[in-house]
Amino acid sequence: MELAHVSDLHVRGPSLGPWTGLLSKRWIGALNGLWRDHPLALLERILDDLRRRPPDHLAVTGDLTNTTLEGELARACRALAGVVEPARLSIVPGNHDAYVRAPVRARRFEHHVAPLLGLAPEALVWPRVQRVPISGGAADGDLALVSLNSAVPTPWFTAYGRLGAEQLARLDEALAAPAARRVVLVHHPPVQGDGRPDRPWRRNRDGAALLARCLARGVDLVLCGHTHAPFRHRLARPDGRPLWVVCAGSSTRRARALGRGGTYHRYWLEPDGPIRLDVRGLDPSTGRVEQVESVALT
Repeated sequence: MELAHVSDLHVRGPSLGPWTGLLSKRWIGALNGLWRDHPLALLERILDDLRRRPPDHLAVTGDLTNTTLEGELARACRALAGVVEPARLSIVPGNHDAYVRAPVRARRFEHHVAPLLGLAPEALVWPRVQRVPISGGAADGDLALVSLNSAVPTPWFTAYGRLGAEQLARLDEALAAPAARRVVLVHHPPVQGDGRPDRPWRRNRDGAALLARCLARGVDLVLCGHTHAPFRHRLARPDGRPLWVVCAGSSTRRARALGRGGTYHRYWLEPDGPIRLDVRGLDPSTGRVEQVESVALT
């Protein structure tokens, strides 16, 4: 089966809304939006490439929005609608989707995203577990796809994430069920490309606990975002097989050259054997989304 992965869309709304909405941490996000370039046209190019060859499943690992404004959530969901069927879509929130407390308390993210997933808002809870059939190789089987919510409102000038004991316990239960493959989706990476946690004000504060469960339960991939530069990091599970932590970067970061910004990932998974990763990205010289890299995750 083919699993596509986009992240960190940072969709901005048609306006910032009432100026009173900026009397909070949102003014930092509004300023960031002036120099962080995430054009909506680039998102459309990436999504058009997905529509031309739809994957079996699409994963979106957070930061749909820039400051959790209602207009941003609505615009992001309109863009994602119809790329794949609801049952073939997974979306987790990022820190920019939990930028301030009020929309988190009101579950604004769940209210907008749940219909895309074919769910009622109250049915979108974390972790969300999906079973996806996969075939090929020696035998058929199921992919256990577990979506986590690491997005919590944080103080000014911080962007850390947290899962919490209850979510980690439910994750462990979900991963204990038999599966041919296991993939975990989370916005905040448990480690960076060098194998170390991110800086304290940006890291996944439950990253070590998350990795421990993934290693013990035979997870194949932890797919994440948050860090706008993509990376891959390999760990060895107790059974000798690899656990890969893969960050897609920001799929809407303006491309300076092919492979430098504006990329997304496509994974080819069979019940056993290596996973193949294809990286695709916008070539600004042609305006087309092209193949950047193809590598076996061994």
